[in-house]
Amino acid sequence: PFLPLSPPPPPPSPPFLAPPPPPLLFFSPQPLRDLDNRVSGFLQHYLIVEQENLLGETASKLGSTTKQAHASFLEANRRDGRLEDRRVHEAVWLSMESYLMEKVHSKVFPALCRVHKRQNDDLVQRSKYLRGTLTPSGVGVSEDYNCPYGQTLLHLNQLESFKSPLEQLYCLQDAMECIQQDAREHFTKTLRHGEPTPLASDDLIALLATILTQSNCVHLFSCLYYMEHFHWPPSDTDRLSYVLVTFHAAMEYIRGPDVTHLLPKNTVLSTGALLSRDRRTENHRERSLSPCPPSPVSSSSLSTLTESTPSLDGARDDKTLLPPSSLSPGRRGHKKPPVKHTELGPFLSLLVESEETISSTSWDPYS
Repeated sequence: PFLPLSPPPPPPSPPFLAPPPPPLLFFSPQPLRDLDNRVSGFLQHYLIVEQENLLGETASKLGSTTKQAHASFLEANRRDGRLEDRRVHEAVWLSMESYLMEKVHSKVFPALCRVHKRQNDDLVQRSKYLRGTLTPSGVGVSEDYNCPYGQTLLHLNQLESFKSPLEQLYCLQDAMECIQQDAREHFTKTLRHGEPTPLASDDLIALLATILTQSNCVHLFSCLYYMEHFHWPPSDTDRLSYVLVTFHAAMEYIRGPDVTHLLPKNTVLSTGALLSRDRRTENHRERSLSPCPPSPVSSSSLSTLTESTPSLDGARDDKTLLPPSSLSPGRRGHKKPPVKHTELGPFLSLLVESEETISSTSWDPYS
């Protein structure tokens, strides 16, 4: 006789997972109204001093505002049992921070871009020249990762569109997770078996640097400063801290000396070189525009000039010494005859040579 079929075994139970934090519902809205008032006062009355060493004061003020809003929220909802969960505390803090930074983004981030314009332009210029020369195999990464990174670049190109530092950090986290995903898809398309070689931390930094050179972000340095100084994590052990450190190291790799040999000579200058060049230009303008003090004449030079005076008179009689208007080449159609330096004193011959040099070059002290 046929035996009845036994029912299928029950599916294995999933591993134990901690329950998600309770939703943030029905909290007192008064702390949020107070935060809106502080944001309105910041946007209307606070002046951001656009200097590198003074941007920290703006970050400190916004950080203290977030701290006050968080404390006000806990005080207004102290009887709510859900706040006993540490994860709820962190979620409230991050929510207050993101809400605040999204409101003040239109004032803070453009100021950061203006302060860090040189660093941003330097990175854009370096990325332009490294885009075709800095490859994964060239930085010592395995050939398994020599592939296009479409999804990774899609996330990186959206980095500047996010308004809060927390959103930008999550965008970077998604981009780093897409690196392995793009490599696996490349393995599948090329009919290769297995998995890509696991990436070490140093290889991930170098590989991320090569991908950053292909992105379209023009304010990478400002984004890095924004995430470093305007994000105040409640704990330093989270995943986003690792993402930020890796992104910072990749930026320093692009700006550092390890890729200098791949850059064209006399084309891309580092930030320090740009600043020193502008400093030299300003000093040159100040010297050219300031009146030159008369140089002291020694007794020997005075005696030499006195001895050469008869030859000067003879030169005037022989019409050998020409007026300065005829010394300039191509002016009024005159052809400059050779000057007989033997008939002039050594001091006047030096004067004529210097005038020839000045008249033959078009020098502008404002250039």
